Amino acid sequence: HLWPQYAGKASLVIQAGCFTPDDRISELIATPEDAVRAGADALAVAIPVRGATEGKYIRWLTDSVNAAARYGMPVVAHIYPRDFTDGAKIVFTPDEIAYAARIGYESGVDVIKIGYTGDFESFRETVRTCP
Repeated sequence: HLWPQYAGKASLVIQAGCFTPDDRISELIATPEDAVRAGADALAVAIPVRGATEGKYIRWLTDSVNAAARYGMPVVAHIYPRDFTDGAKIVFTPDEIAYAARIGYESGVDVIKIGYTGDFESFRETVRTCP
């Protein structure tokens, strides 16, 4: 195991979910309890939004936030908006990135990781409108 040599020097963040934009793969693979047992400093939950399965993924996130709170463990949300007009793909338009950020905020996560909109001003607006 390589981890002991980094204990106390680097943070361990456990990723709880995995998915593909088209939902072929969609699994919650770790819980806050798993992260605590592993000695992790935080739990990360990656979710896609938009589409028919959006509710399921938001539930993953909120359930993880609530469970992690019992341990005082922070949650990092990686939120990816999708578009299904021409197959399933992740999109980075300002409106969709702002939507993703808002979901993270309203879900109570500690850190929100979102895609970059492509220009400074629209990204600044996303950050400004999401406390």
